Amino acid sequence: MRYFHWTGFLLLLIGLAACASDPQGPGDADEGVDVVVDPALQPVRDSLPPFEEGGPVRPVASSQYGDDAFQADFVANEVIVRAEESALSDFLAEWDGEIVRRIEPDGEVDIGPSYVVRIDPTASQAPSLNESLLELSPSAKGRLRVSTQQGVDLIAAAAAVTIDRVKADLNWLASSHEAVTFEGRVTQEHESAPGSYDNAFDKSYMQTTGNQRTGVGDAWLALERAGRLNNKVTIGVIDGGFSINNDFPASVQSFAQGILSNGLDVPNPATCTGGSPCPWHGTGSVGAAMGLPNNSYGGAGPGGPVANAITVLTQFTSGSTQWALGRLASRSFVINMSFGGSYSGTWAWWTIDDYAEFVRDVFRNGNFMVASAGNDDVNVDAGESPGDDPTIHAPCEFVGVTCVGALKNATSDRIDYSNYAGSNVQTGVYSDGTVDIYAPTNITVGEYPNAASTNTFGGTSAASPFTAGIVALIKAADPSLSFFDVRNVLIQNANTGSGDPDVDRWVNALDSVLAALGSDSPPRLDLKSPLAGATFDEDASIQFTATVDDLDTDASQRVRHQVDV
Repeated sequence: MRYFHWTGFLLLLIGLAACASDPQGPGDADEGVDVVVDPALQPVRDSLPPFEEGGPVRPVASSQYGDDAFQADFVANEVIVRAEESALSDFLAEWDGEIVRRIEPDGEVDIGPSYVVRIDPTASQAPSLNESLLELSPSAKGRLRVSTQQGVDLIAAAAAVTIDRVKADLNWLASSHEAVTFEGRVTQEHESAPGSYDNAFDKSYMQTTGNQRTGVGDAWLALERAGRLNNKVTIGVIDGGFSINNDFPASVQSFAQGILSNGLDVPNPATCTGGSPCPWHGTGSVGAAMGLPNNSYGGAGPGGPVANAITVLTQFTSGSTQWALGRLASRSFVINMSFGGSYSGTWAWWTIDDYAEFVRDVFRNGNFMVASAGNDDVNVDAGESPGDDPTIHAPCEFVGVTCVGALKNATSDRIDYSNYAGSNVQTGVYSDGTVDIYAPTNITVGEYPNAASTNTFGGTSAASPFTAGIVALIKAADPSLSFFDVRNVLIQNANTGSGDPDVDRWVNALDSVLAALGSDSPPRLDLKSPLAGATFDEDASIQFTATVDDLDTDASQRVRHQVDV
């Protein structure tokens, strides 16, 4: 379900929830949410780096609603506020607040500012958190465990502010969505014998034939024959751990928050699925989206021939993600986000509302956002109803985000760890479920620092940028296409017919590009003989043999014809 709330929708939701029968949440509280401090609940990271050199520590607390729910971490002395000037001033005065980041897009983008504010959550006497949660989320029942008293105080402060109608989100943490493995690496192309490096056209995830049928290589050829391969499309990558190698586009712009300079050669500050380290995750995302083909190096990504790159290194909080989106909204058409978090929608929807609204505003600006579905093997729409989403998977579920699951190697089945959408989902505006489309994973990408080989970049972290690269190919085929046009081309021309009931559709670059080109793609002619380097006697007759493939023909009727001259 596409998760969103409007500010004015708050009272309506509370009223509906109060009139509905109360669903039993996890735990055993009779009324409302039972909030307890539980030091045994530990965050993945104790703190985040300061915003400025020598600045105060940014402590992290953890929360869990019910014993079996996802653990969710947040910055324990920060809130994200969107408010008018006068209300903002009153809030800062009451809570001893300090604005540490203004979140506002660059350029001609009409999205109002939000503020990351450092507060002392004990500066003003907040009402009981239990009472506040009963008012904000009256249907929520059960136990909310929080790792520290400071974390409880921070949630109480945010709840009190929100009840006073000043929107205050928590600054939630997220993790990268790579299923980390350090096995299965292949030899670096540039270290192989001349001519022995991998051919991108031979990769199962690039071919028109086989089980995945993505047709990336043939999509490149179709663009080349139509004279569109020089149409550049900028792909923005929000991630961590960027180290430029030979597979990056020639021109790379980079941004970073705080004291991190331009964000290059800074290891990923977040962990990957299961808490595993993945220091060069952003390098993998760039390679899977737009690794350069035909350079005898590393791997290749679908968008490689057409893409420019902008990389933004963040601290993987909801606030820093909004800041990064603000940097990219006026600079790139496609934005990839190979990360996410899972948060309780039963009690905490109001703590992520500004994040959802900001993403929706970026979508309204015309940006094509792509996000990974996650690697927890869960139905992201489980338990949803029109008024409730028990677990919010962000940013995957937000309005305007195309959420991507991962396919098993060389098949059209879902890989076992990929999140998925169930058959009983709430139909959204743009899809039949939250996981909109699937794409290959385990993509060969160029080397990471201090590595002796190329790397296999996996997880839904790879499927998402692979899809972003295909989106760039569609846009290159016809630069006049809007978000809606490109989205329709991607979805309507996707492959279908997987034997896996979880996979409704998966990416088809060739048919998508041909649909965007219309009738502008001429037939392909592949010369089979004579081979390059052949010599002939003067005045001798020469026999030419070639195959002709008309790519404008429907894929099911496409036939190669041999022509002898």
